[in-house]
Amino acid sequence: IMVIVGIVGVLLNIGYTRIALQVHRREPVPMESLLEGFQIPGRVIGLRLLRALLMLAWTYALLIPVIILLSFPLPALDRTMEMDRWFVMYMVVLLIVVTVVTTAVSYRYWGATFILLDHPDYTVRECIRAATEMTRGHRMELFLLDLSLLPWNLLCILTAGIIDI
Repeated sequence: IMVIVGIVGVLLNIGYTRIALQVHRREPVPMESLLEGFQIPGRVIGLRLLRALLMLAWTYALLIPVIILLSFPLPALDRTMEMDRWFVMYMVVLLIVVTVVTTAVSYRYWGATFILLDHPDYTVRECIRAATEMTRGHRMELFLLDLSLLPWNLLCILTAGIIDI
């Protein structure tokens, strides 16, 4: 049941995104726009899965060398307390790397959903390719935009989602 609810949620989210685009473009918003994801469900779900797989692949491709480098024991660290400090440093570096890589990769595929909505005849790979090309050179702008929305996101968290942007 959770899988079905998740899929329906993804398809409705595409409809919500379509409505947001229509409002932004000052176009009329018919009620059928909310159900647009149900017209191309294979592409919508395929796009979500491919984005997730690509983000996972990029993250692991960059994490594996870091894990290998940080897993070598230092010969000077024989005492338990120093090993504990080394482990904490290792985990902090790993967390920072994961956060940076995941953020950078998420901006790479940021516009894929919008491209799918504007060009429903595109394949999933064409949407990903076009999104990568579209965001090239603009990823820092997207990051700064997200930073500017940080107070609103925190307010959403503090109000348990009552105020959602």
